[in-house]
Amino acid sequence: MSARDPNAPVPHIILTGDATARGLAHGRARRRDIEQAIRIYAEVFALPEDEVQRAAAHFVEVTRAFAPELVTEMDAIADGAGVPRHWIHALNARSELVARTQLHANECTAVFLAEHGLLGQTWDWLETLEPLIAVLDIQYDDGHRVLTLSEPGIVAKIGLSSAGLGVCLNFLRSPEPVDGVPVHVLLRALLDLRDPQGMDDLLERAGAGRSAHVLVGSATGEGVGLEFTGRTCHRLAPENGFIAHTNHFLREDFDAGPNAPNSHARLEQARVLAGRSNRDWSALHAILADCTDPEDPISVAYREMPGWDFGRMGTVCALAMDLRSGIMEVRRGPDPTTAWQLFDLQDNRPKLAAGDSFGTA
Repeated sequence: MSARDPNAPVPHIILTGDATARGLAHGRARRRDIEQAIRIYAEVFALPEDEVQRAAAHFVEVTRAFAPELVTEMDAIADGAGVPRHWIHALNARSELVARTQLHANECTAVFLAEHGLLGQTWDWLETLEPLIAVLDIQYDDGHRVLTLSEPGIVAKIGLSSAGLGVCLNFLRSPEPVDGVPVHVLLRALLDLRDPQGMDDLLERAGAGRSAHVLVGSATGEGVGLEFTGRTCHRLAPENGFIAHTNHFLREDFDAGPNAPNSHARLEQARVLAGRSNRDWSALHAILADCTDPEDPISVAYREMPGWDFGRMGTVCALAMDLRSGIMEVRRGPDPTTAWQLFDLQDNRPKLAAGDSFGTA
């Protein structure tokens, strides 16, 4: 496994062609990282191989009914990496499979600043995944383009598109069934939208069968938070010019587990910072770097978690997106002084950076 290096550039992987070509290129480029991700999630899922296969087969069928091209792409990722296809489908359903466990962990803080179309989040998870992150640059023949930071073998996570949409993700825990279209598949489908006005139709087709908060922002300043419970989806409109979310439901009284106080503390701090008058690029950076609360910081150093046997957890990376200009910055690790790396929808060369029903239904 690669050693953690917060100053190492985040790999920039360009994917072109049809679904098979994109998948093969992804799998070949990330072969070793995909193998490592499978080892990590095999421990986290703690499922016998035949149960992983059965779960993957289920998610293949629901994904095929929703976005068959992405099944083709995932199969090709597996072929390109030389790993069993069911494991790539399991990785793409990793949030749904983790939700079946009894694991509880602090996770992400996401925020949308509507006035300037700014979107960002911290992604808090396993330290062992930090060396494995990469930005997928998906360039379609019709000119549509997607930049998404993702884990090995997963078709999308946090990112933005040339249609002016951006997405962020918070893990939530619900007592309801989470056996629908995997949230990472939904994130990719949102980023693949050529016309943002098609979002409601896409969400209706996807249904509510996942437990997560998906924060969608637009270059026009429109935004919506989507709280999926497994059986329903609640929509959160911007209030006071922003949306902020952490890892507990705002529209349901579900038990968030032992980490609920941490989630509430991070949300309150994010709201305080986002509620200030200055809501520009530097303000977004400041939210994502905030360590004001030493017990429950937004950007959190790696640490051991009680009852957690999979290594240290903390802020794997932070992402800031300007949906109007089409840029995304990525900062590795929990140290807020680490340099940001810039990815631009108008430029193939990543670089270091200097320091209507939509949302209202």
